[in-house]
Amino acid sequence: MRRKFFSLGLIFTLLSLLSITGCLADSDSWDEIGLDVESIYAASGTQTNPRIENDILVFENQSDKRIYYYNYMNDGVVGPFASAGGTEQQLPDVYWRTICFAEKRSTGDRWIVVHDIDDSSQDYMNPMSGVHQYSPRIFDKYVVWHDDRSGSAVDPNVYLFDIETDTEYEIDTSSRRQQWADIDDCRVVYETQLAHPGLSDIAMYDFNGTTPENGTRYSVCSGSWLSERPSVHGKRVVWQDNRNGNYDIYMWDLDRDSGDREVAICTHSGNQMYPQIYGDFVVWQDTRSDDAGPGIYLQDLTTLGVDPEICVATVASAEYPAVYEDRVAFTNGDIYHALTPCSTHLLVPDDGGDVEVE
Repeated sequence: MRRKFFSLGLIFTLLSLLSITGCLADSDSWDEIGLDVESIYAASGTQTNPRIENDILVFENQSDKRIYYYNYMNDGVVGPFASAGGTEQQLPDVYWRTICFAEKRSTGDRWIVVHDIDDSSQDYMNPMSGVHQYSPRIFDKYVVWHDDRSGSAVDPNVYLFDIETDTEYEIDTSSRRQQWADIDDCRVVYETQLAHPGLSDIAMYDFNGTTPENGTRYSVCSGSWLSERPSVHGKRVVWQDNRNGNYDIYMWDLDRDSGDREVAICTHSGNQMYPQIYGDFVVWQDTRSDDAGPGIYLQDLTTLGVDPEICVATVASAEYPAVYEDRVAFTNGDIYHALTPCSTHLLVPDDGGDVEVE
C-alpha cells in the first residue's frame, strides 16, 4: 500500500480531527468544532491557484509571477522555479513528482512547461512560435491544455500531449471553442459549444482502453445556459452552471444509467464556483450570504442528500479550492489547507519522528 508522511507540524491538527465522533453534524463548520485551518505559505503579494497531488501542493505567486510548491515530506516551501527565457509562470498543476505550468516567453508566446522535481529538468510541450498555451493539467504521462494556434484567442482548442512518445493529439477537431480542460486517467473534460453558440457546454473525451486518437466523446451538459470549469476524477465530472440564474454545482457520473447521470451537488443561494473533485469529496468557492457565510465548502458524496455540505472556511475572499484524498487547500491571498472530516488513521512513532498515515 502506498504511504504518505506528514511532518510533526500536522500532529495537533490530526489529533483534533480524530477527537470528533464520526463526521460533522448538519450545518457544522470546521471552525465551529475547533479544527484549525492552517496557513502553509504567507508572503508579500498574492498566492493563488493551489493544486495538490500526493505530498506536493503547488501554487502561483503573483508577486514575482513564479511557481512554488510545498512539500509535506519536509514541511517546507520550494521555489521559485528557474526559467530559460520565460518572464511569467502561472496556472500550475502536479502529478506525483511532476509539475506543469504555463510560461510566458520573452517573445510574448505562452508555452507549457513540465518540471521534474527530482532532477529539476524542464521540457516544453510542443512549443510553437506565436501560440499562447494556457491552463495545463497533468495525469501520469499525459498533459492537456488549450491554445490559440487556430488563429483565434476567443475560440481556442484543446490538445493532449503524451510525454513518453512525444506525440500530440487534438482532442476535438471541430471549430467550436474548447477551453479549461482537465484530465484523470484516460478521460479529458473541457468547456465547449456543443449546441448553443455564445454559451458553453461540458464534454468528455474518454480513451480508456484504447489510444488517444480513438476515444469516445460524451455530452456531459448542454443547455441554454453557461456550464463552465469542469473537474474530473474517475468517471465523475463536476462543474458550475447558471441554469437557475446563479452559479450552482452539478455532477455527471458515467457509472450511472444513461439519462440519470446528472445530479445537483449544491444549488444554494449565491454563487457556487470553481468546483474540484477527488474520490467522494467535492469542494467549491461559495458566495452565499446566510448564517454560514461565504467561503470554501465541501460535500461528501457518500452522504449526498442526507448530510449537507460542510463549511471549510468562512472567509469572503477564500477562493480556488483544491482537494486530494483527505486534504483541502485554498487561497485567501496566502495558501491555506485543512483535513477533511473522518480523515485517515494516525500512527505516532515512538521516536517522535514523522507521522505516518496509511
